[in-house]
Amino acid sequence: MRAWPGTHDDRSPRAVLGRPAFLLTLLVLVANDHVLKAAFPGWVTGKVSDFAGPAALAVVASTLIGRRAAVGLTVVGFVALKTVPGVAESAEPLLGGITRRDPTDLIGLAALPLVWRWLGAMSDDETAARSATSDGSRPAAHGPTRGWVTTKALPIGGAALAVVGFTATSAAQRAEVRSLAVTGSTVHATVAEDSGPTAHTRRAMSTDGGRTWAKLDDTEPDLDGSTESTEEACRSDGHCFAARGGSVEEKPPGGDWSTAFSFSSGDRELIDYRRPSGGAEFDRMFQSVLVVPGEEGESVLVTARDQGVLVLDPDGDWRRVRVLDVKPTSTNGTMVPLDVSTVALFLSLPVAGIAAVVRAIARRRGGAWAAVGSVVGAMV
Repeated sequence: MRAWPGTHDDRSPRAVLGRPAFLLTLLVLVANDHVLKAAFPGWVTGKVSDFAGPAALAVVASTLIGRRAAVGLTVVGFVALKTVPGVAESAEPLLGGITRRDPTDLIGLAALPLVWRWLGAMSDDETAARSATSDGSRPAAHGPTRGWVTTKALPIGGAALAVVGFTATSAAQRAEVRSLAVTGSTVHATVAEDSGPTAHTRRAMSTDGGRTWAKLDDTEPDLDGSTESTEEACRSDGHCFAARGGSVEEKPPGGDWSTAFSFSSGDRELIDYRRPSGGAEFDRMFQSVLVVPGEEGESVLVTARDQGVLVLDPDGDWRRVRVLDVKPTSTNGTMVPLDVSTVALFLSLPVAGIAAVVRAIARRRGGAWAAVGSVVGAMV
């Protein structure tokens, strides 16, 4: 639409990038990914981006390909990103940060019906403005400063902020347990983020044989006289354990080496599917072993990199234990998307919302839309 001389057109499709609702959504996305996820890691901050991200993406895409195609492609792309193996890994270099494949994130698509309605309202405003122009009416003039802000500065700022929001999907860095040391009955773990000589390291402490861990302050613990984890270690009864990369082996007194713990092929598939891409290689998972004395007997601890610490209790049970934010990936349940019912569950809410929008349009416009609304109502 051509603006009247002396006026400023803020009804163009690109103008939505400067609207307060869109800018607020982007601010929430950027603040959550860059600040809140690191300060308050957990389910809430994880899901905030799952709502704000698709909503903002659909708005940006609508300025290029229109509302219908933008919302549709956002749904298809987000479902693929969160459920299809290989998609998150391929998209990670473009998106930056850590891209997690998690079907529960599909609940964020529930924001798209609101985006659809909002974009529709913006389109109605543009249609009304065009109608006023064709009738010879003169749109209300804005001052030059306000016109420049609404038509140039805010949309450009919104586009720039969108780039920041879409290219940092997670502020968290990959962390893994690198080494262990024991002094008396106190165990210290070194947790490193990323890799290389400049990797940031933190310390954790356990006083119950590695079952639970607490963060230490920045002061380096006094490890003089401590016993550090090594590739092989033996209990006082002569039973030895060794970290062999892809497995943990054991050798009883007078016996031969045999596998004590390793991930099955099914467990490996589940872990690879559920954890962030770029995790530790399974053939290099178990790096060192430490024997820890305790009142109930000796425990065996094995560094398991991004899967925390593997602990053999005195009663003979192996289990993976979380160390700070290094959380073992669950191997319970089945791998999605093969579990169709799970995907359907988390898609049901956004689908129901979109169906409600279609039926509302059908009731208002009638005609062919009424038939479409009847079909949608029967299906949903």
